[in-house]
Amino acid sequence: MPKKLIITHTNAEGPFRREWVINDHGEAYTEQKLRELNQKLRVIYSQARDDLFLKQMEWAHGHEKRVEKYLRMVEAGELSKQDYQAWMQGQLFQQRAWALKRGQLARLMTDIDAQALRLMNHERLDVFAENANWMHYKIEQDTGMTAAFGLFNGDAVARLIRDDPSLLPNQDLDPEKDYQWYNRIMQNAVIHGILQGETLDEIALRVAEETGEKALNSLRRNARTAYTSAMNAGGLMVMARARDEYGLVMQKRWMATFGDKTRDAHAALDGQVRDMDEPFDSLLGPIMFPGDPDAEPANVWNCRCWMDEFYPEYDNTRARYDAEGNFVGDVSYAVWLEAQMGEEGE
Repeated sequence: MPKKLIITHTNAEGPFRREWVINDHGEAYTEQKLRELNQKLRVIYSQARDDLFLKQMEWAHGHEKRVEKYLRMVEAGELSKQDYQAWMQGQLFQQRAWALKRGQLARLMTDIDAQALRLMNHERLDVFAENANWMHYKIEQDTGMTAAFGLFNGDAVARLIRDDPSLLPNQDLDPEKDYQWYNRIMQNAVIHGILQGETLDEIALRVAEETGEKALNSLRRNARTAYTSAMNAGGLMVMARARDEYGLVMQKRWMATFGDKTRDAHAALDGQVRDMDEPFDSLLGPIMFPGDPDAEPANVWNCRCWMDEFYPEYDNTRARYDAEGNFVGDVSYAVWLEAQMGEEGE
């Protein structure tokens, strides 16, 4: 969506006024890819939720009659609710059989998380590549220079990362930490179900739904962070190459994405300009770019900000965006891409 920004504020650089609507292709592409990934993650974790429920019911089958009997006694006033809850929590769900089953389910979810992370790590390569191409296009349109960088795609980025993993570090899973997290989620769901006087079927459904939803939300936040990192790392790589290979004097400028969830520290960064090898000066600590994996987690997690190119030796106030917020170049991005592909095919 276009970023409708008419902002006047003071940051570390002094007064800064942003008076345009920006519909950045790189950011829009990243958001679309993130939506596609989230749809795939929802399918993965919906299936995980169903599997959790069925596997719990395998365990619950041998206890259903006894639980139903005690519930009838509670309804008839023959057994207090407190005694029923104490039996459920202190005996039934403390048995070795349940502990083993819960461990199996936690391990299942850990394996699913690993699968989801592999998918995310692979698909963010396209985000890196497209934003690298988009920055290449903008630099050529901004300056009139022709840079022989070629076009990037996911496979090309994968090769770059194999040579230099620091370009885009993988999102890794700590299996033991993940396993313990799922054990706590499941046990807490069980306790809540017991306190609500639920049947084993209802408790199993609660465990499955709460575990699946929390897992999905966690991976979606992780994906947001990873895609923001890929978007900005791709652009920064091309900016650095333009400087190093062509001597182009340019800097990076932080562009905050404003909204209800924007960190105060990132709102304060909006418009800050830094040399490419110099970190932005955030209230939460130094950070090289939005989504920088080496920055403090509080400075990175779930960030939606992006970067713009800045030329200290040129007039940066000239209109590069039209009224609809689209970048204006001598040729469109589509035409430029087609020309680049034609050159590579020659």
